[in-house]
Amino acid sequence: MKKTFLTILLVLGFSFVSFAQPATGAAKEAKKETIILKPTFEINDLIFALQQLNSVEIVGQEVEAFLECKTLLTTTLKAEEEAKKKPTDKVTIDMNGIIAQNTLNFVSRTKFSGALAERYKSFADAIYKAAEPFKKKD
Repeated sequence: MKKTFLTILLVLGFSFVSFAQPATGAAKEAKKETIILKPTFEINDLIFALQQLNSVEIVGQEVEAFLECKTLLTTTLKAEEEAKKKPTDKVTIDMNGIIAQNTLNFVSRTKFSGALAERYKSFADAIYKAAEPFKKKD
C-alpha cells in the first residue's frame, strides 16, 4: 500500500512537472517543481542500500537512474565518514522524489537474507515517512 501511494505520488508529481509548461512556450525557462523528500536514515541503512544497489541487475535503460541513486548514497556516505559519524548515527538527506522511488525499486529487486529484513524495512519506512507530507488529501 505504501509503495503504491509513493508510486502514485511520484507519477502525479512527474506528470505535473511534465505538463506544466508556460503559455509562451518557453519550456527552457520554465521552473520545474520537483518533490524533495527529507528522509532520516540510520547510516547503517544507507550502507545496506548501497550494498544492495551494487548487487542489483539492471538493463541499459536503467543506467542513468541507477547511477543517480548510487551517486546520492555514495556521496552521502563519504560525507558522513569524513564527519566521523558512527554507523548508528542518524542522517537526514534531501532526496528528489524520483530518485527516492528509483532507489526503493532497485533495492526491492535485490535478494537479501532474512536477517536483513529489518534493515530493508527501516530504509523503506524512512522514505515512506518522508513522503507523508506530500500525500494527497481526500
